[in-house]
Amino acid sequence: MDCTNLAFEADWFDEESGLNRTFKMIYFPESNMVQLFEPRTNKMFLKKSSVAGLKPSDIYVGSEITILSRQFRLKAFADEYTRRVLDCQNERTFAMVQPDCVRQMGIVFAEIQKTNLRIRAATLAMMTEAQALEFYREHTGKPFLPALVQHVTSGPVLSLQLQGEGAVHTWRCMIGDTDPAEAEPDTLRARFGKNKMLNGFHGSKNKEEALREIEFFFPEKNRHLAPPSAAWLSSCTCCIVKPQAFIDGKLGPIINSIHEAGFEISGLEVLRFDRVKAAEFHEVYNGVLYEYSDMVAQLQSGPCVALEITW
Repeated sequence: MDCTNLAFEADWFDEESGLNRTFKMIYFPESNMVQLFEPRTNKMFLKKSSVAGLKPSDIYVGSEITILSRQFRLKAFADEYTRRVLDCQNERTFAMVQPDCVRQMGIVFAEIQKTNLRIRAATLAMMTEAQALEFYREHTGKPFLPALVQHVTSGPVLSLQLQGEGAVHTWRCMIGDTDPAEAEPDTLRARFGKNKMLNGFHGSKNKEEALREIEFFFPEKNRHLAPPSAAWLSSCTCCIVKPQAFIDGKLGPIINSIHEAGFEISGLEVLRFDRVKAAEFHEVYNGVLYEYSDMVAQLQSGPCVALEITW
């Protein structure tokens, strides 16, 4: 990362006032320190300080970082220089694991977390026929479309928003050629695909297509229009993979262990807890466990993954 200072707009939810407050955050790559200012008055809110656990890879639009027990979300670039420097490093793409390969999700997550790609969002979803036709609208009129639609609506799909330098190219290289028989041996399609149509995986062709497909599954607004969660919400239990395990790349091995123990994963969602929600989630331990405050702080320190586990 360039050693010139980087500037962001950062939001923090003030529990006392019940309002979101916006700050200008300056990140100093050379020293890995941050500084915060009130944007309207330019009054300093936090002098140049170190932040425990902060890594250069945490600095991107959409990231959530904890500074002095406050959770800040980097919502936008604050100057053109920062945009130019980081735009290529923050490319996004859409990835899908089709129903026949969803049980390989542990391996897929493990492979993703070996790369420079970050998992910004993920969900197990069920597409309707109408949604599948809209998603694959570029194939309208092609003879294979009915079979493809039937396939992707036959069970849950794992949809992912990935981010990182060259994200579109990186994911497409990981999944390999459309025809598993022609794909490189170590690619996902070569390992798990069956034929050219049932090849197990989808990846956006370019940045423009990625934005459309991300908006389809992870809309900023009108979230009710997105394909619904595949979760059963009955005869199940919930597992939360906490931020440190997720950041350390342990999600794949955890999912593999769950499957090896004979359980199924019927629901999955990447979540981000603010302090209020983290405290509510751990409310039963308030006043009971000495480490309650630390538990709340840890849960809000980064992305978590909620898993619905069934037998």
